Amino acid sequence: MSNSYAKVMKNDALEYEKQFKILQKALKKKDKDMAFAAVQEMGVAIVDHRQAGRLKDDDGNIPDVAEIRRKAGFALDS
Repeated sequence: MSNSYAKVMKNDALEYEKQFKILQKALKKKDKDMAFAAVQEMGVAIVDHRQAGRLKDDDGNIPDVAEIRRKAGFALDS
């Protein structure tokens, strides 16, 4: 059994972290174009990560983090 999805998920997580650092630098420089590009890349990385990990609900939609936690029994107190 192959865990090829684990490598994809790890690479996506690393890309997310890289883009988050770029976002932090952009915010310090007040560079909105750099910040926007970083946020876009973070979004791509998180979606790819969740798709690779098969984090989908019964309808095939990717639920948000709060929904995943709720289903797993880790609901956050409001």
